[in-house]
Amino acid sequence: MEKHIDFLLESGIHGLCTNGSTSEFPLLTDEEALKVAKTILRRVNGKIPVIVGASAPSTRKTLEFCKMAEDIGAAGLLMLPPYYFPLDNLEIYKHYEMVASVVRHK
Repeated sequence: MEKHIDFLLESGIHGLCTNGSTSEFPLLTDEEALKVAKTILRRVNGKIPVIVGASAPSTRKTLEFCKMAEDIGAAGLLMLPPYYFPLDNLEIYKHYEMVASVVRHK
């Protein structure tokens, strides 16, 4: 992964996103997701912003991922609404309202 990050940096990218919705994030343990995000942030070393995915099947778990991402230095957060059970528009709104009331990234 570090060689790939170096290649991307040398290619002139302007930012990275990890643990997003097109990756294997649902298959990673919390520890693996944290390791991936930390590895990228360490390798990037502030050269470009890194957005860390915080999608989860519940608002509670999303908030845990948001705190983790903020604590390790993510420049931003990326998340889907809670998945698995269908939600109506109000439930989705309440999810993001709760996240916005707790996270430092505004």
